Amino acid sequence: MVWNSIKKAHGVKKIRKLLGEYYEGEVLEKLVSELYPLLDRVGYEGLERVVSLCTQLDRYSGRTAVTLLEESQELIDRLLTYGDKDLVMNVYGLCSQLARYSEGTAIRLLGQSPELIDRVGYAGFEKIAGLSSQVAREDSFVAAKLLGISPGLIDRVGYEGLEKVACLCSRIAKDRRFIAALLEMTPRLIDRVGYDVFEKVACLCSQAAGYSGRTAVRLLELGPELIERVGYDALEKVVTLCSQIAREDSFVAAR
Repeated sequence: MVWNSIKKAHGVKKIRKLLGEYYEGEVLEKLVSELYPLLDRVGYEGLERVVSLCTQLDRYSGRTAVTLLEESQELIDRLLTYGDKDLVMNVYGLCSQLARYSEGTAIRLLGQSPELIDRVGYAGFEKIAGLSSQVAREDSFVAAKLLGISPGLIDRVGYEGLEKVACLCSRIAKDRRFIAALLEMTPRLIDRVGYDVFEKVACLCSQAAGYSGRTAVRLLELGPELIERVGYDALEKVVTLCSQIAREDSFVAAR
């Protein structure tokens, strides 16, 4: 009994010192209370990794950082069903690397980490984190959108397919509206026409995005149906015509 009290007092003191540089008052005391149970699960070194990521994200949003700390116990308990404290530390470390390029994407990756590990294992999660960092260096918007569809996309085409979609988006990224629509429609387009045809349609429609994002999105929506009705060659002609019109009047082209 006495030993447990001494142990808790020592643990609380260490956590308070760890957090004291960033928080104070009621917020500090609440966080100390929330994080103390994690000492037995991941150790002090693990807590350091958790706090390091959250304070890194504090620059992005102080409220978000506090919320992540408050919810870390539940998230870590879920992660521990797939491994030990080393897995937890590695997940937070990978998210910390991603946060250098995109805080929002790092938060999303952290939140999705148990689901992704469940689907593709830790090795697959590590690849996804690396891919997200790679894409985020160029465009954090694309990285965040891509990560949002990654679980469903992995189920359809595996990690290699996800990587192909990431490369495709980086290659054709001209208009954010078009890229957002493309990523939102990617799973169902692949379901309908397969990846190879999807890639052709995406690349083709991206030509119009240089003149009108609205026109490109409309073509993307109609592309599979047009191919089924009149063939890919006809779609090429439609895209060329719409691109020409969009140079003069994007509203007419989209209609």
